[in-house]
Amino acid sequence: MSYKIDENYIRNLVCRNIKRLRELNKLSQLDLSAKTGLSHNFINDIENCKKNISASLSDILCKWQNITRTEPVLFRTQWRTGLTPAPNPVSA
Repeated sequence: MSYKIDENYIRNLVCRNIKRLRELNKLSQLDLSAKTGLSHNFINDIENCKKNISASLSDILCKWQNITRTEPVLFRTQWRTGLTPAPNPVSA
């Protein structure tokens, strides 16, 4: 069985997980803005998947969480917090 990588699925998953991480840390978008140097509006656009996430932006967000870009935390589909898991990726 082979899987097709759905770029929109990955993008939505990462955007949703950034919001989950922010909420788990009990931060508002303004708080995260102050910690990362990103504007509040930009963070809002990221969380709502209106902006793409570049490698340098993911580095900023990973630094905020003390993780590396290779760690799977931004790609988790299930969380122990009771939040709804992301849907399964498209298979081909």
